[in-house]
Amino acid sequence: VYFGDGASIEVFDRVEIRPKAVMNLMKNSYHASGLVSLQYPPGDPVKPLAVLRMPEEVGICDKLVMDGSASEGSGRVLKYKYGIEAVDQQSVNVKLALQAAVDRVGAAGGIGGRAVVEMEPWDLEPGKTYVVTLEVENWIGEKDSTSVQVTKSRAPVPRVWVVGGADQEVLRETGAVIEGEGMLGDESCSEVVLDSGDVMEYRWNQVEGPLLLADSFPDERSLAAFELSLQTRNLYLPP
Repeated sequence: VYFGDGASIEVFDRVEIRPKAVMNLMKNSYHASGLVSLQYPPGDPVKPLAVLRMPEEVGICDKLVMDGSASEGSGRVLKYKYGIEAVDQQSVNVKLALQAAVDRVGAAGGIGGRAVVEMEPWDLEPGKTYVVTLEVENWIGEKDSTSVQVTKSRAPVPRVWVVGGADQEVLRETGAVIEGEGMLGDESCSEVVLDSGDVMEYRWNQVEGPLLLADSFPDERSLAAFELSLQTRNLYLPP
């Protein structure tokens, strides 16, 4: 029996051949149905990988966006479960606020158990630090979790991101330009007034991978261009 492209069967799904769907030359039809217990494949079961993307500091007037959509599983939709704790252990109110945020996503038709959840600016107390946890579960019950610490600032905080996503692949022989973007924080709920004409300063830092040293570049000109770009909006990675 061929179910077509993209078809999938979950544990305890019922497979049924409908009457008159399969007939012989005499137009006789046989109706059959049953349950098939799916088994793990040989070896270790496929485990999910929890990935949580969110800022380490959020401005006083900004929402906290918790994004677990980059998590990976077994090729099917994952289940997402968020948690939050205040470092000072005063967590009752913020836990209720998180549950309300999760419920809002569900009411709006969130997919995959609410991969992206937004908390309102007033849900977190300025000056406090929180630990956000994400647990993901795949369709065979395997789980993984991760956590990120975030501080609610008492003042507006600039928002920055990398155009094209946090994970990008480039070829060493061609080089690349990684584009950063930023904007001033929302000050609408604070006493701080930001000038939209203020110049934003950019500074790139390497946090993982083999260190880029002078001998990593083909010539001094490429090295100088790279070093200069470290304090601009666009990071240059020469071939």
